[in-house]
Amino acid sequence: MSLTGSLPDVRKFTQDDTYHYTVENRVADDLEARDEAIASRVDSMSSHSLQAPITGFSIVMGDNVKRLIIDPLGTLASGTVELPGSPYDSFAVTIVSTQIITTLTLNSDPGHTIKNPVTTLAAGISVTYVFSSSNNTWYRT
Repeated sequence: MSLTGSLPDVRKFTQDDTYHYTVENRVADDLEARDEAIASRVDSMSSHSLQAPITGFSIVMGDNVKRLIIDPLGTLASGTVELPGSPYDSFAVTIVSTQIITTLTLNSDPGHTIKNPVTTLAAGISVTYVFSSSNNTWYRT
């Protein structure tokens, strides 16, 4: 616990004053730690990956990637996307391409299931999957 500013003369504190002073500082420290955690989570939630494959591709989404934007020069015959390997409950990922992907394969870590995996992706149409940690399953929404 860090204290800032000048400290009061503790010789004048009653036991009740000491308790309240300690609790107030612990609450302040807890709030500061919470705010830092929230800021970190917001940063990770806004992460995206922009990829520009030329031909058949294989993309592994990082654990903090929420949006995968595939921006090839033209139609792609095939490609593979691996969803994040360590998602938390309700973690959502969105995949979009600026061009048609004729055959798209979605993979996940062993032990994770993908319900209704997309097999093709039209230009400009996104697909979103949400992870459920209760059964280690990605659900298409």
